[in-house]
Amino acid sequence: MTVYHYTNINALMSILSKDTIKLWFTHYLYLNDRSEGGELQKIFVFAVKQLTQECEISDELATELLKMTFEDRDLFASTIETEDLPLTRITEEEDNTFLCCFSHDGDSLSMWRYYSKEQTGICLEFLTHSIKEEWNIRGMDSEESYIGKFTLDSVVYNNEKKVDLVKAIILEAKDLMGDNIGIAKAVKTRLVQSCYRFTFKNTCFYEEKEIRGILKVPVDSSKHQKNSFDIKYRAQNGILIPYIERNLSIRSLKSIKVSPIADELAYESIKRYVRDCIGEGVEVTKSELPVRF
Repeated sequence: MTVYHYTNINALMSILSKDTIKLWFTHYLYLNDRSEGGELQKIFVFAVKQLTQECEISDELATELLKMTFEDRDLFASTIETEDLPLTRITEEEDNTFLCCFSHDGDSLSMWRYYSKEQTGICLEFLTHSIKEEWNIRGMDSEESYIGKFTLDSVVYNNEKKVDLVKAIILEAKDLMGDNIGIAKAVKTRLVQSCYRFTFKNTCFYEEKEIRGILKVPVDSSKHQKNSFDIKYRAQNGILIPYIERNLSIRSLKSIKVSPIADELAYESIKRYVRDCIGEGVEVTKSELPVRF
């Protein structure tokens, strides 16, 4: 399986250098979707009201659940050493989630239009298994200091599917713990761990067919020595945008495709640059979509 990362010719030079690939994880508040992170709240409220109407949960439980919000906080796990076994402590901290965006579609007209507005668009094809191996996907693992160090998840656009996913978590908690207000905390914990806050997107973005690399970073990563991250900033549109660089090996890169509207000189220059950086091992082609602009 492969995934695709769209970018432009200027960013390509930051991503690809001699024998190294560097991808940027951008803080979720600074992405182009102004509703980023807020879709889960809307879906959750709808799902709770629907479960109430269907008599699946009591009015008392629904009232308690509707008090919950998913804004600006996240759950992390840290290890406490004891005389016997290490214990995992769950704490709630300020949300500091960074995202790297990929797509399931390696030749998308809408993506080419977005990334080729003012510069030559580029699409990098990556081997999914290499990303998972190198970025070490885990769930909750006390040795890795906190929940959700890195995950790679497909974005959900269909509203009915979003509602069904949230309802399933609520009903699972009810089945395990009964219909009482005490399950609210368990529901919130499970929803936070699911990363739905960052994989639920407005249906208007469905053409992106996005799959997201999600990196959860405690605000004070010095508390988590194994997982300290160097948060950098770049200036864009009058804003200082926080991001984190993560490296990948060249073996994770399968191919590179150039925008269909790139002229021949631009295309040849990209092939030369890639060859000089990493040799002949990665194929560079040009999209054959029949568009002029």
